[in-house]
Amino acid sequence: MADTLTTLAELILFNSNDVNPAEMTNILNAAPVLAALNAMPSSNGTLHKFNIETGAPTVGFRAVNDGADYTAGSSTQTSVTLKYLDAKVIEDRAECLAYKSGEEAWMDHRTSRQLRQALFIFERQVFYGTVSPGNSGGFSGLANDTNYDGASDALVVNAAGTTAATGSSVWLIASTPDDAAMSLVGAGDPLVNGGNNINFTIGQTFQSLVLGANSKSMVANVRDAGAHLGIQVGSKYAVVRIANLTADSGKGLTDALMETAMALFPSSMQPTAIAMSRRSRAQLRKSRTTYSPTGSPAPNPIDFDGVSLIVTDSIADTETLLV
Repeated sequence: MADTLTTLAELILFNSNDVNPAEMTNILNAAPVLAALNAMPSSNGTLHKFNIETGAPTVGFRAVNDGADYTAGSSTQTSVTLKYLDAKVIEDRAECLAYKSGEEAWMDHRTSRQLRQALFIFERQVFYGTVSPGNSGGFSGLANDTNYDGASDALVVNAAGTTAATGSSVWLIASTPDDAAMSLVGAGDPLVNGGNNINFTIGQTFQSLVLGANSKSMVANVRDAGAHLGIQVGSKYAVVRIANLTADSGKGLTDALMETAMALFPSSMQPTAIAMSRRSRAQLRKSRTTYSPTGSPAPNPIDFDGVSLIVTDSIADTETLLV
């Protein structure tokens, strides 16, 4: 597929002196969940490795002068392959030079748009991975994990909706600096903060010959931007999924489903964020309104048992139902 560059008509929109400088958008591409998740640098470039304790040591009482068996604990090593999310900017230099604030200002403007969309794609990949609507060329996400990909999995609460392609999920996540939790992982630029980051690296603007719409060469301003990204689920108990939420009557999100999901977390690891779609939050609110003693609408839910509810458009209401 050929590159699609900014059109002259788009530039004219921003070159007018009588236009409000604040930019509005009709695109639902915010990424509010990312801000609530712990992030860490990769342990080894694009191949992140971590150890998971899989067997507890043997500890027990014994009588004085009696011996006791000793069995050491055991661990297994897991690796995560990070994938590169490309957010580069390519703009016809002739168009950049025509921008009223200068070519670098135009490149900054387009870069901010690229990064906003990249963060949205990153957040959606965290949930879906290579499962639609995730990107098959991206890193594996929560929906790829065998602990959360089946309706009967121990860490999945099945809402039992039945209308195909109208499913949605609510994700309860424990994400803290503790390595046992679920975390974002990135291979950041080693020159930025000593490598302790998952920041998108943004290069300097340079000129390059590229092919235009007519397959002939032109000079373009180019700015590289992107990051190697992935996720770590240090413990399967760091995530619980409420799945098969649909628009069917009685199959939406309720407090009962939330309580069942909360009970699946161990006492030592409680969720720090609960992510859901706008439809799921509306379903939760309506389910509470039904029991309002005055008949008035329930307040808009903002938390559950003190855990913040985060509404995001990166969670779809068109998921394939889990079986």
